[in-house]
Amino acid sequence: MSNNRDVVEGEELLAGANMLIRRRMCLAKLAILDVADLAALVSVIAVLRTWTQDTLVGEIVVVVSDDGIVAISWADQRPDDAVGAVPERDHHIAQRLDAWFRGDDRHLDVDVDLRGVDGFRREVLDTLRKEVAWGETVSYGELAEMAGRSGAARAVGTAMASNPVPFVIPCHRVVAAGGRIGGYGGTASTASANVAIKRKLLAREGVMFER
Repeated sequence: MSNNRDVVEGEELLAGANMLIRRRMCLAKLAILDVADLAALVSVIAVLRTWTQDTLVGEIVVVVSDDGIVAISWADQRPDDAVGAVPERDHHIAQRLDAWFRGDDRHLDVDVDLRGVDGFRREVLDTLRKEVAWGETVSYGELAEMAGRSGAARAVGTAMASNPVPFVIPCHRVVAAGGRIGGYGGTASTASANVAIKRKLLAREGVMFER
């Protein structure tokens, strides 16, 4: 019995020593950072908050920072940003989303935090939000031209598929050429189910598609 106790105590002492060494290594690394590096580090590890919210197209997950909405997705497609985020609802943003889904707020003027989104993809998302309002639609090719890159319809499609904040940046208003509704990301369900969501979102804005 004494030998077993000694082994256990020895393992606990070793684990504690390893933890102390790791802590000291972290502190040593932090000590050599200058003010700019520390500020950048703080911005990266800034606390995110998340909650789930019922809507007319199903339950969604919302992730926000102090700078705005970071991500919105359906509950079955939880965004990576939600991992480790603090479960806390931003009541102002939640109320604005509710008002938009009810049709009481057609602008959804809330801040977004598009961290990590840059280049042409950022230009496309910014253009869509600013230029395509409630009840309007635009084709992939038209949006590419509006964003300054005529002929880049495929790149626009990629930007829509990876849109981190649907509804706020209304990718459901981007449609295919020739009077077709086009595809939609949405849930982890089938493509036809996701197109049905897109059709529902557009119909509430007075835009109808037969195909």
